[in-house]
Amino acid sequence: MQIQPRLIRLRDAPDYLGMDRNRFNREVRPALTELRIGSQGVAFDRLEMDA
Repeated sequence: MQIQPRLIRLRDAPDYLGMDRNRFNREVRPALTELRIGSQGVAFDRLEMDA
């Protein structure tokens, strides 16, 4: 059994959903809650992305 991380960084999110970065930014990112990681990092909740 492999445990999935709850947060997925911006750089990994398009690959997780199987799409390119431009499409992710245009179609999916506006509907997600962005979580700040430090001063520059951005991540998304994996469960929200799955929904």
